[in-house]
Amino acid sequence: MLIGLRKNLEHVLFRKGFHVSEVRTLAVNQVLIFCASVPFVFHFSYGLDFFAGVALGTLNFLALALVIQEIVFLRQGAVLVQMLSFYGRLLVSALILYALIVYKQSSAAMILVGFSTVLMNILLWGLVQFWGKKSKEA
Repeated sequence: MLIGLRKNLEHVLFRKGFHVSEVRTLAVNQVLIFCASVPFVFHFSYGLDFFAGVALGTLNFLALALVIQEIVFLRQGAVLVQMLSFYGRLLVSALILYALIVYKQSSAAMILVGFSTVLMNILLWGLVQFWGKKSKEA
């Protein structure tokens, strides 16, 4: 079941513009982490705060991964549009975090733990890539 879900997610992400396989793998992993964090909302007192951090981190990661992928392969123009998009997302994320922490009195630590799932995803993917290399250097 998980393999079928991964393939479906990869297909959807490819159609959405994630054409680099490594970026798509990271994106699929992050979406699966997001899906796995949903039960935390119902079973833990700070589950909603954790889920909000995971959701915000996932959305920012997906958007940034798509933008970085476009910038790397961009031959001309549109840099200003990409920068405005980046700073726009940064502003929206900051406003959401402010609203969660100040008005909802959410746990900043749990939001940060949720946000850090993106870093753990990247770190674990990098370790797998490093350990997966079987070639010897001369």
